[in-house]
Amino acid sequence: MHKNRDRDLSIAVVVGEPSGDWIAAGAVAKLRGMNRHIRCFGIGGDHMAAAGVSLVQHISSLTALGPVNSLKRAPLWMNAWADFRLRCKKERPKAALLVDCPDITLPLARALKADGVRVLQYMGPKVWAWRKNRLRLLRERTDMVALGFAFEKPLYDEWRVPATFVGHPLLDVPLSHNREAVRNSLHVPGNAKVMALLPGSRASELKYHSAPMLEAAVRLLRNGVVTVFAPHLDAASEQLLMQARSMGCVVWQRPVHDLLAACDGALAASGTVTLELARAMVPMVIVYKMDKIGYWLGQQLLDIPFVGLPNWVAGEATVPELLQEQVTGENLFHAAMQLFTPGEQQRQQQALQAVASKLGTPGAAHRVAQMIRDWVA
Repeated sequence: MHKNRDRDLSIAVVVGEPSGDWIAAGAVAKLRGMNRHIRCFGIGGDHMAAAGVSLVQHISSLTALGPVNSLKRAPLWMNAWADFRLRCKKERPKAALLVDCPDITLPLARALKADGVRVLQYMGPKVWAWRKNRLRLLRERTDMVALGFAFEKPLYDEWRVPATFVGHPLLDVPLSHNREAVRNSLHVPGNAKVMALLPGSRASELKYHSAPMLEAAVRLLRNGVVTVFAPHLDAASEQLLMQARSMGCVVWQRPVHDLLAACDGALAASGTVTLELARAMVPMVIVYKMDKIGYWLGQQLLDIPFVGLPNWVAGEATVPELLQEQVTGENLFHAAMQLFTPGEQQRQQQALQAVASKLGTPGAAHRVAQMIRDWVA
């Protein structure tokens, strides 16, 4: 009897990218705090494992930037899916929490729904940017979509997809506001200008962004700017970190949100980190580069006004973006120096404050956990 009860309290959790790992982990931690009998298994990373998820496969070897690199990793994902399905047959989960990355989660959602598993998609796919037809798949394959952006809700309503705005999970992450303490940890004088270099979380992002950022860093250093190279935790090789140090950068190997209080500006790969910068009101330049074939395909498929999330939330181009061929050391240097001008700093800080106010209120992880708890109660 006890064995069957435990099976009823088994939850499947899957993320498709490293950025989803901490998002899922937050919801899992809240969920397990509500009911200690709930057991979780799935595909994810270190944050999920620390929250108590039994990993079928670690996400670090499965992620890539762009369609070409993603195709190269398709066999790895096929193996991960097979292992996950086998685990599902053993665990018989009552509910599934799938985070972002629709190319991964939507096929799994179909299989889970066919098995009678209730599916909650946390952080919906960017259907407002491309492939709106995925809204039909979400309607068919999920029981609820927990949205991180308020501007998404009308589109989901239009397509009759059950969805609710829970707020962005970033709001649950405390920001450090002690500028002096963070600067002291960096051994940076109080009056020095500090520029964060944030090349991304995936190996392919580091491949395309690190070199031009480090080239810009050399020029920034010549102009008296302290540069802090801060790739996603565990994403960069020791060789890359040594290269950054040899070029005069301070290397940051802690969570990025702990760094931002010290920064006057940032060069940031497009992604969730740009919303962290918005919360901290750090002026930024958004950077995005990928393989040429993947970018060409994107141009054929997409008709979008912006790449960066702060611009989508704002509904206008509030943050400058440098894309593909524009991502050179020289261009990054000049764009970074522009951030230090009083007019641009004030303009961006005001715009970013407005962006942060549109992300909702803290408690997204708790709201998502409550939905799942109610399903399995």
